Amino acid sequence: MSTNLRQPSIHITENNLRSLVRQYFGDPEQDYRWDEANTLVDFIMENSVKLSLEKRSLFVDTKKIAERATKKLVNDKTDIMLLSNLIFSVRKQLRHKGIKPIDNNSTEWVSLKKLSPLINNFCNDFNLPKREGYLVYIRIGLSRISSFRGYINKLYDMSETISNQYEAEKIISDDPNKILTQKLHDYYISLIVKRTGINENYLDKPNKYVNFVKVANIIESQSLNYRVFIEAQFEGLDWTGNYPEPEQLASDKCIERLNKYMYSSKGKEQLAKESGKADSKLTNVLNKIKNGKNSH
Repeated sequence: MSTNLRQPSIHITENNLRSLVRQYFGDPEQDYRWDEANTLVDFIMENSVKLSLEKRSLFVDTKKIAERATKKLVNDKTDIMLLSNLIFSVRKQLRHKGIKPIDNNSTEWVSLKKLSPLINNFCNDFNLPKREGYLVYIRIGLSRISSFRGYINKLYDMSETISNQYEAEKIISDDPNKILTQKLHDYYISLIVKRTGINENYLDKPNKYVNFVKVANIIESQSLNYRVFIEAQFEGLDWTGNYPEPEQLASDKCIERLNKYMYSSKGKEQLAKESGKADSKLTNVLNKIKNGKNSH
């Protein structure tokens, strides 16, 4: 027989083999025949291990690995093409000049191959469909790039920054205290203007503005006065010669600064002032209700 032909082989359990051999030896009443059958099975099982078809299992494993590798290559290429098309589309919307899609002949194709799995991780982290996640990543990344020389590599290097910004945008979008957050921000800015004359806001800076969302959650959960809270943060850091950064407003020290401020004469004065405002507002509301009823 030619060695090139594939020889038949079997893969069988010991119990099944023992059953088959016993059938071959026949009459179970003849105990010596059963002994011969069992002896033969034991011999086969003991000596067949070194003759096992390792190439067969290797062939199967290699085939599966090859199939998975082929599937991965197809998926990777599909992802890269999607990424290329979406980058081109977003750049067109941004009215970038002289642009063209990145194809596999482009020098940037290799950079795209490196970038696509990174954006896939971004999609998984935030549970986003692939197309939506790609667009979000591209939009945030391109908005932060001033020079587009080597911009694909810049998108790769910015992955953590982009993830942080999207997370901040999501927190801001889901903010249950949007009006209070806006008031906190505006009062904070007014104190900076009062002290420095510099008028800056963080409405278009989600990584900064998200801190006011966090402060609003603290104030809402503990029924605090937002003006007193902000005043306390400025007072608590006055010794540094600077005003608190947005990140410091919601830091671990914010409640400590608030408590110290509340016990100071300045804090008590500010709290009384705010209480007076609240009483005055309540009086105005009651008067309006009263006058409204009297007018009918």
